[in-house]
Amino acid sequence: MSDIFSGVIRDIKPPVYIKAHYAFLLLVLASALALCFLLFVIYRFIKKRKDNPVEECYEKIPAHEAAYRRLEELRARDFPRLGLVREYYFRLSGIIRRYIEDRFLLRAPEMTTEEFLYSMRDTGTLTGRQKNTMKDFLSRCDVVKYARYNPDSTEIEGIFLTAKQFIDETRPDDIRQLEEQLK
Repeated sequence: MSDIFSGVIRDIKPPVYIKAHYAFLLLVLASALALCFLLFVIYRFIKKRKDNPVEECYEKIPAHEAAYRRLEELRARDFPRLGLVREYYFRLSGIIRRYIEDRFLLRAPEMTTEEFLYSMRDTGTLTGRQKNTMKDFLSRCDVVKYARYNPDSTEIEGIFLTAKQFIDETRPDDIRQLEEQLK
């Protein structure tokens, strides 16, 4: 008869040790998998950054023209009428931050408002009035975006016009002079 039914209790078996060459083989296999995963992540990162067709059309035109296009696209989507005022303000401030980055090479989109205003304080690219306009604009946007303030339609139109006026004032001088001559 079998030991199961005999009532005899046997001791547990000792651990089985993997021979050294199996442990080395497992280490090599794990390293190869980690390397493949790392290469895959790098490939996806490079592919994502390479030749983004939406970005490409904006990069070939001057920063102010790209910003005007983005503003008109935003206006056409009519977020405030749909009740998406916060989204409207997020996108509007993003357009201006992107314009500042493209026009003045300041890393505005990656900074908080306070960081951006601090870095802008030391640059000579904007006049004092333009810096104050930008401070007021970003502060008004932040109140809507983060404090959930709900502006009325005149405030929404006013912030849009402020953004457009800021772009008008900070366009390159040669383009502004050319447009004035054509008037």
